[in-house]
Amino acid sequence: MSQVKYLSIVALLLASLVACTSTPKNQAKVEKATTTKTDKQARQPKTAADYLARAEIATSEQQAAIWYTRASDELLKTGRAIEAHALLSQISPALLTDFMRQQYQLFMAESLLLLGDDQLSYQIAKELKPINQFESRVLLVKADSAAASQHDLAAARARIAMIESGLFQSEQGIFNQQIWHHVNQLQDVSLTNFVSNKEPTLSGWLQLVKISRDFADQSELMLNKIKQWQQTYPEHAAAQSLPDDLYQALNTEQYPVNQVMAVLPLTGKFAKQGKAVQQGILAASLDSDVIVQFIDSQNYDFTQPTPENIDFVIGPLLKENLSNFAQYFAGIPALHLNQIDELTLTPSHYSFALTPESEAIQAATMLAEQGYRAPAIIAANNSFGHRISQTFKQTFEQKTNNKAHLAYFNSADDMKNVVEQVLGTKSSRTHIKTMKTLFNNAKKFESEVRNKQDIDMIYLVGDPTQTKLLKPFIDINTASYTKPAPIYATSRSYTNNIDMLDFNDLANITFSQIPWLLPGDSKEQALAQEMRQVWPNSQFATLSLFAFGYDAFSLLPNLARMKAFSGFYQSGLSGELSVNRSGQVERKLAWGQFKANKIIRRDTIH
Repeated sequence: MSQVKYLSIVALLLASLVACTSTPKNQAKVEKATTTKTDKQARQPKTAADYLARAEIATSEQQAAIWYTRASDELLKTGRAIEAHALLSQISPALLTDFMRQQYQLFMAESLLLLGDDQLSYQIAKELKPINQFESRVLLVKADSAAASQHDLAAARARIAMIESGLFQSEQGIFNQQIWHHVNQLQDVSLTNFVSNKEPTLSGWLQLVKISRDFADQSELMLNKIKQWQQTYPEHAAAQSLPDDLYQALNTEQYPVNQVMAVLPLTGKFAKQGKAVQQGILAASLDSDVIVQFIDSQNYDFTQPTPENIDFVIGPLLKENLSNFAQYFAGIPALHLNQIDELTLTPSHYSFALTPESEAIQAATMLAEQGYRAPAIIAANNSFGHRISQTFKQTFEQKTNNKAHLAYFNSADDMKNVVEQVLGTKSSRTHIKTMKTLFNNAKKFESEVRNKQDIDMIYLVGDPTQTKLLKPFIDINTASYTKPAPIYATSRSYTNNIDMLDFNDLANITFSQIPWLLPGDSKEQALAQEMRQVWPNSQFATLSLFAFGYDAFSLLPNLARMKAFSGFYQSGLSGELSVNRSGQVERKLAWGQFKANKIIRRDTIH
């Protein structure tokens, strides 16, 4: 079938356009008699239907491809992205001239963005060069696709280019706020690495973010540093008008923290967990003058009068106490150590929770940003495995619009079969067995099991023993001539009880973990080592709760400012901490990797 006839099939799907926009014969006669346009102007196509009609009578594939490309543009202008993308998908770019091919790429990037395929749209848009008469659209799709796919540095650069083009005069204020948002998502290392005299505007933004982070808990010093920055960048947009949240943060008073009450389960079933958090709070308060009073939540009477002279309350740890706690301490600033969906935080109440779901969301988001598109999730068939795997799957699919394959194992005996099914080696082995039978089991028949090539990453949800058993099955079901899919795992894959001999089985698995339980030379790791000596037989769960309590106390003075300013991060024992506009503390974990005889810390994952 010729390209023209093949494209005609697509055109038939859009035939309604022609019907809807065709002009009745009598009306056409009137218009012909009264129009002042030249015949040539009257013949110019104006709608998608007009261009489709031209394509249908084109005398060459090249000419038809041009008209179909023009039709897709008109469809995009009217918001019909599905039809536009369907049409573009049938066009061979090789039939187009360079100028039309550039437009084709632009329209494809726009249609993909409208359809929610942000990553593919960005991959196309980032390669676009300026196109005559389409300059603003090129800039817009570059910026919007980068923002939607969370390529924040590229998005910031694209917004800066939009401002500098002079094509968006009325939207510069909005763009500056968007640039500020994007640069605030960058890691600290980017704030230094991308400063350049060749990009003064971007460099100014990056240095302003660095100041806001370095001096976030010292408002007076931050203000002085900002004034120095304004002298260095007098023409910068932010020098004339500081970003809204930074201005608000500078004018937000910190909470006074002199007397703190911590409400924790110190008796009963959860006393061990409560006391671990208590030790963390005590360790954090050692170098301060703050008076901390500990109350047992299991024996506290919430009907008695509210205590006086309390600046801040920490707790409770248990969900069952949250509602009563929130009502009882409604007039006192509080940091809850758990959260429930049905409880709305008041302006002076905050929540901080060590939820495994947040770890899965972070992992799925980061791996999606790394460009993975076809993950396989292998999880234990229990309540924890279901919670984490489903959260990871839903988050990943939402971020990428790609399906994630999910499989559960019931026991160690079930692992081999599950891995073979996930990697597709079971059918390969069956095929090899059949071929050997046909060749009468010839000894010279050489074969190697083939695994699926469409899986680009594996995410394991299991405890250390399960992870250790799964890894060899994955290794032996990966063909020697293929590049192994990288393996990632949850924090539960690593505990302080892992024997060094197990590291060979776990080699090259990358896992998320709270920072102070990973190797390092900071005071946080020194504190971790000290606590291991105090609690020599403690589990990571206990150490994590200690870090949780330590961070909870350390956050108190800065919570209001962190809530006002999205770029305010505080490095804690349990992760990099920030506070969203709802008052919830968000936690970003670190990454470690198993090597032959040690754990190494990974600042980036790929």
